[in-house]
Amino acid sequence: MQGGNICGNGVESGGILSRPQRVRMLLHTACKRAAISCAFALLPLLASGQTAGADSANVYFGANVNESNQCTVVVNRDGTLGTSADLKTLSSKLPGGLAGIADIYSGRNYFISAETYQFFTSSPSGGSDDTTFEARFSGQDIVRGRTFAEQPGSQAVRLRGGVSITRVFLHLVATRATGSFPTGAYTGTVVVRCE
Repeated sequence: MQGGNICGNGVESGGILSRPQRVRMLLHTACKRAAISCAFALLPLLASGQTAGADSANVYFGANVNESNQCTVVVNRDGTLGTSADLKTLSSKLPGGLAGIADIYSGRNYFISAETYQFFTSSPSGGSDDTTFEARFSGQDIVRGRTFAEQPGSQAVRLRGGVSITRVFLHLVATRATGSFPTGAYTGTVVVRCE
């Protein structure tokens, strides 16, 4: 089964599925002018005539797909924010925090970078007030062994030419300028780009 035109701009996405009679793909796509940012949700559906099993699961994929479809970002693990003792910093680098991990599959030497929204995507009332947000990342080429040290997300890193798989470790740091963070649950987002 091949995918069709997504945005009407001649860019196509698709691939051959191993069991085209048993699987349908649900594709949610958001398009930009220079690149297509896609979020994929693959939902296995049984073909008609078969009974459904007692179990199901969603598998989520994130991607930044360029015009020639040669760079794909796959999120392996979401991150976790740790809390500072004074409740003024939430960071994946603090105790209890955990870096997010994404693998970038590339056919050319693109630039990769990471950025964060300048607000929490969910938080208690006033949770984003007087807060600065920073994305940081480091990485390792799984195939060729190139590594790069942690740096600000805005400082792009060029991937090696040819086929590469780069594992990227992503951090989010949110620092409150005045007072402490209100009690409650917080969610932040880091966007990984391959351009």
